[in-house]
Amino acid sequence: DFIIQLAHKAGKHISSAFPMLDAMIYGKHRLAATFREEVSPRGSTFTIRKFREKPFSIIELIQSNVLSPELAAYFWLLLENKANIMVAGATGSGKTTLLNALSCFVKPRMKIITCEETAELNMPTENWVRFVTRESYGLGSTKTGEITLYDLVRMSLRYRPDYLIVGEIRGEEAFVLFQAIASVSWDTPILVRDRLTMKIQLTEIGRFVDQFYSIDEERVPRKIEDYDVLTLNDEGRICFRPIQYVLRHKTDKIYKIRYTGGVVKATGSHSVFVLDEDSLTLKVKRVSELKKGDLLIGCIARQKQDRENPRIDLVDLIGDPSKDFVDGLSEELKLRVGHNPARLSTYLLNEMSIQERQNLRLKRWYNSKWIPAIIEVDEDLAFVMGLYLADGSVKKNRRKSLCFSFRSSEETFSRRLTKVMKQKFNLEPYKEDKGSYVLITYNSTMLAELFEKLIGGKLEDKHIPDFLWDAPKKIVEAFLEGYKAGSRRRVKNRRDICYITKNRSMAQQISWLARLNGLNTYLYEEKDERYRPYFAVRILNVKEGGKTLTADKIPLKPLVRLYKSLNPANIPLNMTRWFRSDRRFISRKIAQQLISWLLKEGRRDLGLEDLELLKRMYNLVRSDVALSPVLDVREEDYEGYVYDVSIPRTEAFLGGDSPILLHNTGHGGLSTVHAESIETAVRRLTSPPMNIPPSHIPLLDVLCLVERTLLPKPFKGATFGRRIRYVWEIADYENYITIAEWDPLTDTITVDFGKSVILDQIALRWGKKKIDMVREITRRKNLLEWMIKKDVKETSEVARIIYSYYTDPDRLIRELGIRVKEIYVPVATAKPREIPIEKVETAIGFILELLRANNGIVPYYQVFVKIPLSKDIIVEALKQLRENGTIYIESMNIKLREAAKSM
Repeated sequence: DFIIQLAHKAGKHISSAFPMLDAMIYGKHRLAATFREEVSPRGSTFTIRKFREKPFSIIELIQSNVLSPELAAYFWLLLENKANIMVAGATGSGKTTLLNALSCFVKPRMKIITCEETAELNMPTENWVRFVTRESYGLGSTKTGEITLYDLVRMSLRYRPDYLIVGEIRGEEAFVLFQAIASVSWDTPILVRDRLTMKIQLTEIGRFVDQFYSIDEERVPRKIEDYDVLTLNDEGRICFRPIQYVLRHKTDKIYKIRYTGGVVKATGSHSVFVLDEDSLTLKVKRVSELKKGDLLIGCIARQKQDRENPRIDLVDLIGDPSKDFVDGLSEELKLRVGHNPARLSTYLLNEMSIQERQNLRLKRWYNSKWIPAIIEVDEDLAFVMGLYLADGSVKKNRRKSLCFSFRSSEETFSRRLTKVMKQKFNLEPYKEDKGSYVLITYNSTMLAELFEKLIGGKLEDKHIPDFLWDAPKKIVEAFLEGYKAGSRRRVKNRRDICYITKNRSMAQQISWLARLNGLNTYLYEEKDERYRPYFAVRILNVKEGGKTLTADKIPLKPLVRLYKSLNPANIPLNMTRWFRSDRRFISRKIAQQLISWLLKEGRRDLGLEDLELLKRMYNLVRSDVALSPVLDVREEDYEGYVYDVSIPRTEAFLGGDSPILLHNTGHGGLSTVHAESIETAVRRLTSPPMNIPPSHIPLLDVLCLVERTLLPKPFKGATFGRRIRYVWEIADYENYITIAEWDPLTDTITVDFGKSVILDQIALRWGKKKIDMVREITRRKNLLEWMIKKDVKETSEVARIIYSYYTDPDRLIRELGIRVKEIYVPVATAKPREIPIEKVETAIGFILELLRANNGIVPYYQVFVKIPLSKDIIVEALKQLRENGTIYIESMNIKLREAAKSM
């Protein structure tokens, strides 16, 4: 009867049908009980775990030596930046106590959601939503009305938490803590590079990510390899970075961001980078918090790049061994083949190297004309390809023909086309006057197939050639010059160029291509006289007097601040107007002049903070960063998947109609797991019922192990105590970096921030260096030590001081009279790994054996599955085989050349 009374006081039920009970009694103490002899042969049992009236604060845990002030300050910085932290330990080790104490470091404006089976957590913040599971007492496998921890965690995402705290993870709810639920719509363009084929393509993020998922699969990150995505590096230069994993999930709401340059759609939890106009640092801002005028970070390539003209191998691209002939064989080849011309099939059997194709010519059937087997794309050919993209097509009758149409006003374009085709391919045009336009046709099946393969046939399938993404600027400009035909529209009272098309994907490709070659563009949607949508890409011609848009401008406010700090007695007259102007932006050219003068006149008179600001301004002017002000942000209904890609270190990638820098941060996570080591914790996470794939373990940032242990000497009279034994940063599965370790001999915690990778990531987000993050930890450590010295340990008072620090840290440090001590931290650097030559040679043997066993063709992913060597060794072997002409890669398959099959 006593057990039944306890259960009733807890608002629960216990009986022979349901003989076990786990509940909260009197609202704050934990009750565990069993009923009679159903599960306990010796009769009913119960245990009550009494909790303190007031939970332990972080200061009390430091005073109890559970952790050091320095380690607490480290956790503080991580929690501010929404890190994913898990506390592991045995029963009674203090996991929940530590979790509760750490929660005071969460920013006061962040929304916290806790999910528990029994209500044990107590957050020192008002912006807190608490969820508790509900049991069902139905019989059978289906329990009507039951609300599990997974149900709560899944529902909590709709509340858009900044921090999701799960009391103790035991099952499938663990998935949510291993995901950055921050995503963009299916049609968001990103520039992806395949590292195996080196093919670059602008594609919708949904099209790219969907290939890694089965139907209806979501919320499970997929680790991928061999793909890079375009982003900006630490210096603000355009570069490719590897994709670590991809993710998709469904949503019913999305934000449409309209900015100068185009549109991008993202979930409210997605983040973008914005420029702070006062400090010139990059800030991460949630989409739901964006306002009109915020400066998004875009890009325009401003650095000169040495690139070679693209070369097209027609043998690999469109060669048909059953129909094609080759001519121009060398004397050595004639001896091997026996005659010249020869069938392509015969040539391929005798080909020793790709270099032998340099002087070859191809043709299809006997009565067609020869064209080079290797075509170098120069400005003339790029111009013709631009013409085809604008108003070209492939006519399919018995054989294929290449067709171009021109209006009467475009005679200049048609004349140049005729000249180029005659010079390069010795082809004469067939002209038809259709009244309003002229149709020019070239009867060449191979050229028609070449253009169709490179650019597409139908309007909806057309795209810019993939080789243009890595072509010299002069080639791109010639291509855009040709694209003017049929797609150009004059801009009233402007010297700019405007391209129009009904194909949105085409407009995005033109916009990206232009920006990656130093041209300032922006994309917008309009409607014709019948209200049908079309898309316009405007390229601004600043050199010929066109108006400079914000993408080519710099904020003026920091320069005015530096001028006031310097307060010079004399200033050149032509600069006075700028330093005393109330404008928001100035051109890069003017900014360079002002910066040069400040560097010359004020280097010795400016303080360290002002010099740092001047340095950031100098770097900004020289970078590829382009500013795009937000014009409008609206929430819309949405039905379908949204997508994300994860980039190591930066978690940033370029996307949108015109490229802007997106950042995939979702909610932070705090949780506990029952485990006595990091190996045990990871084993539990990767085993049923949690089933977290090993590839997703790096999505956890930090794992902390807390123990109840025998102390080397009594501490405040106690021989046992709770201690944080280890703190690890998760670099990868089975790659754990020890940041802190408790020494049982001296009862002290040793901390080493030099090995930290998370501090590198936070520094990048803040626009600072790692040593700056260590100094910030030191300042917060000094504040915690001040609270210990003043015996400030009430949870509410500790939280109040921490919240004051978030509001104005410098002012709080001054008011409290805290002196910040400097520390030195060595920063570890990784050594590049050398690949043994003998292992590469072994991999080459495996690859060739695998290809010959499968008729010379193997899907590229099978090579990595079937060969028992590491990925970097296999990739190096593939590179060498491709360079020496033994293999080639086409349509995601590795193919053995005919000449190598018999070797």
